[in-house]
Amino acid sequence: GNLNEMEKPSDSLLIFANDFRESTDLSHYRLFEVSEEIATQIAKGDDRYRISIKGKYGDEAVLCTEDSTFEIKLVEASNTVLLAQPRSDKEEIADVLEIKGSVFNFYELTPVLPQTQRLREMLQEAPFAGFEQDSKIKGKRWTNDEIAMVVQASDREIRQCFQEMGAFQLEGCWRILDATYRDEILETILNEAVIREWHLENLSQSECIRALKKDEFDEFGIIQTLAFYSSDGEPLTNSSKEILWHLDNKKLCLFRAIQLLILGDKVWNVPDFMESWKNALPSSCHPEMEMLRGIAITKEGMRGKPPAIQYLLASSLPKDPRKRCKDLFGIQQQWTFDDISPYLK
Repeated sequence: GNLNEMEKPSDSLLIFANDFRESTDLSHYRLFEVSEEIATQIAKGDDRYRISIKGKYGDEAVLCTEDSTFEIKLVEASNTVLLAQPRSDKEEIADVLEIKGSVFNFYELTPVLPQTQRLREMLQEAPFAGFEQDSKIKGKRWTNDEIAMVVQASDREIRQCFQEMGAFQLEGCWRILDATYRDEILETILNEAVIREWHLENLSQSECIRALKKDEFDEFGIIQTLAFYSSDGEPLTNSSKEILWHLDNKKLCLFRAIQLLILGDKVWNVPDFMESWKNALPSSCHPEMEMLRGIAITKEGMRGKPPAIQYLLASSLPKDPRKRCKDLFGIQQQWTFDDISPYLK
């Protein structure tokens, strides 16, 4: 619409507040530049946009909303910014704004990746390997509030990391399974599945627990392992209300692939690897090379030999983009976009 159709702003009288001189103290106000969406939601009092500044001593502080993380940078303003608000008293003069203070800089927010590596390291301090061993583990157990305070990531990003790690709460603290313990349980489940002809897409929880009881695995550890390797971390139930788990084809295939790739100093060519990979899995599992993106890379074979495969885990590379690229091109001088893209996310 044109200007005549729009509500014209009213003129306001600006006056200095009685405490303005005191308010010019630079520690009194902090000005942040935020997106219109965040500003609108904050003004509405929407809980999804609760703001928190996170970090441990020595960290560069980040600002987090419910679902995003932002780097904070102090920017010098080209002009002095006056901070004013409507006058609080009921005097006759309408539209009076009191100048409460002034600032000469503001904080600029830039979206950044969440620093969830710290969360992974924290939960590795006390991994769960069965109740008998748990009392012997001296590492710190972290509560939800402690994690929210020091992990530089939004609540949504933290929850997503919990899901990726298969984290669970035990006695009020977040824990993960010890990797060796978890893999021993899965190895036993897969062996029993072959012997007993179990269907991995509808695996009975009670049958697993009974079959693994002889190996002295904790029921709790078995259930958490089933959750970790299932499609969505949640069980199903049938008409008899029996608890079933749908084990994820890709997760099972990657479990076996990594076992083969880290096997001693063996260098695999792709055809031999694919054959061994398929043979190491139950017949219901279907491995594909595409699954190995971010897990391994292939290199052209020399003198007519088939291409080789090399274990390269994306999470093992440095977080800093320059260092990551330096490492990648130190491993291999030439990359196609498809090959390198999983390592740049």
